[in-house]
Amino acid sequence: MAPPPGLSGVVVVEDGETRCVPLCTTTTTSDGDDWAHENGVSCVIPNTSTGHNQACTTGEALPPPVSAPGVVVADDAAGTIDCYPLCTFNTDPAADPEMDDWSWENNQSCVIPGTLTGHNQTCTTLEPLPEPEPRPGILVNPESGTEAECVPVCMVATEPTAANSDWSYENNESCVLPDSPTAAGRRTCTFGVAPDYTPPALTGTKLADGFYTEGGRLHDAYGNDFVIRGVNNAHAWFDGYAEYLAWQALDNIQSYGTNTIRVVWETTSSPNLLADVLYRIVELEMVPMVELHDVTGVRDAARLLTAAEYWTRADVVPVLQAFREYLLINVANEWSGGEEYLATYQTVVANLRAGGLRHTLVIDASGFGQNAQSIFDSAATLTAGDPEQNILFSIHMYDLFEDPARVGTVLSQAVSMQIPFIVGEFGHLLNGKTVAWQAIMQACETLDLGYLAWSWMGNNVETEHLDMADDWEGPLTQWGEDVLNGPNGIQATAVKASIFE
Repeated sequence: MAPPPGLSGVVVVEDGETRCVPLCTTTTTSDGDDWAHENGVSCVIPNTSTGHNQACTTGEALPPPVSAPGVVVADDAAGTIDCYPLCTFNTDPAADPEMDDWSWENNQSCVIPGTLTGHNQTCTTLEPLPEPEPRPGILVNPESGTEAECVPVCMVATEPTAANSDWSYENNESCVLPDSPTAAGRRTCTFGVAPDYTPPALTGTKLADGFYTEGGRLHDAYGNDFVIRGVNNAHAWFDGYAEYLAWQALDNIQSYGTNTIRVVWETTSSPNLLADVLYRIVELEMVPMVELHDVTGVRDAARLLTAAEYWTRADVVPVLQAFREYLLINVANEWSGGEEYLATYQTVVANLRAGGLRHTLVIDASGFGQNAQSIFDSAATLTAGDPEQNILFSIHMYDLFEDPARVGTVLSQAVSMQIPFIVGEFGHLLNGKTVAWQAIMQACETLDLGYLAWSWMGNNVETEHLDMADDWEGPLTQWGEDVLNGPNGIQATAVKASIFE
């Protein structure tokens, strides 16, 4: 029997049928059931759970559903994301222990406010889902050997999952507990916001798109002479898989006035990470010089040609082009080809230019970077064959440079030949031989040549004496003190590139 029209009721869904059921007028208490029977028809007892359903009037058209405050909930099994209403009357969880955050009212599941699920991103039912809400995160590698990802830090959840004591789950995502070992010392990020590593465009009057060489000198995009005073930093080995040790050291390195970072890199390293590293260096107003370490000491021409293909990869070129105004590209660290040195580098330069790279290309000497004669014999031909005429040559000074006189001879010859020239690496001791490092720094200062010391941190047992710091963020070793704070050191002689002024 249908109820008479005109009675106040609530919308009820039963057996797939939606109807308006009148509210009871004489029965006002419930023995656990929300229903009673009056005047020959079923009725819903007011103030029960069902009695709080949407209001309607019997005999009239059902009202349209109304929107309500809710939270975004993902059903991973079904692959759906919906806005579920927050419970307004029922605060007791459903009987299922796995549904502790849930209850039922107004003919549908609802989320109990104040529960973990109740802290999900807010939304309004019947309206489009909001865009994902950015949240504080940290960079971690969720699985061994994976690239670092930005994952949210737990804001409400405090209990770890059974599978991993450092992790929990909230707002439809796994999250890292903030006081866990996984979270300790990690770089912060913003979950839900793609990082933008686009450097600021130069606003001054440019004479070139980026660094260029002319008259035996290196100039920045504004046409001003730039003398490198820098540090080698092993990003490829210590920034992968969310470690970010070399990255975190950059601000400390910069605090001594360093104007250039030679970025140790490898062909297996991620272009995304490269963009991150380059952006941070530029943000700290230093010039990045990135080099590939894959063919160190290798004489095989094919190996160099293969390694150099990294620079023209489809996923790498956009990064290099984005940093065109700031970036120097050191083609390969210490490739040591003998008679094939000139011909191989001619091919490499042609390939990189054909790939659209107009940057200053830095080319190391052969013989593990120490054979200055390979540069003296090849510089003019290599430069003449470069469509951009934009090559900077680099000598590495270690155990072959014990004699201060030899240091002076090599550096003076480069200047007299008007070869754009730097000391791309040097140390104070190698293979049991003392390097004339004071002479290197003094000659570079006298001749206005650039130098980059090896290296900030992370050397192996045999070369750990070349660490400039005892820890990634200090304190300095004696070698670090000599390079950074010595009479011809970085702090005393470095001048920031004019593009940052």
